[in-house]
Amino acid sequence: LSCPTKACSRSSRDRNMFDRCRRYWRLSCTAQKLFLECLVLLPLLALAIGLFGFAATQRCLSRFVGVRSISRANPDSATAVAARMVSAAARYGPWRANCLQRSLLLWWLLRRRGIASDLRIGVRRADGIFQAHAWVDCGGKVLNDSHAVGERFAAFDHPIIPVSAEFVR
Repeated sequence: LSCPTKACSRSSRDRNMFDRCRRYWRLSCTAQKLFLECLVLLPLLALAIGLFGFAATQRCLSRFVGVRSISRANPDSATAVAARMVSAAARYGPWRANCLQRSLLLWWLLRRRGIASDLRIGVRRADGIFQAHAWVDCGGKVLNDSHAVGERFAAFDHPIIPVSAEFVR
């Protein structure tokens, strides 16, 4: 005999998976592709940052950013979709990415699509512990965190820009 608690948790887990799949198939083709791209890129970025460091990884990514004009009628929609897909891939994918990995990926995806964005890093001391946090800002709007993140963390004066990417701005 099986435990009814295990059966209930299994059926709720199956229902959860079914709901997730249904939500995925309701996404636009562009959002589906972006989600899958994020699922693959998040662990690769984490590996690259671990092996080569943040600065070298960001410089490498900036080489794959071409100077493009914004071809979308509503760039706010494109930024919101990109932020949601990075967040969803980090939440539901096999890799639980930290804020730096998520923000670096979002920054790169937006730049690749011709949307100017800034990678911001802030620090704070809470309960005697030094903490750092990363987020992406696009036209003064925080994309992948609460809008009050600047109140919780003291951001560096300038966005984090790799030397080789300064011409893109």
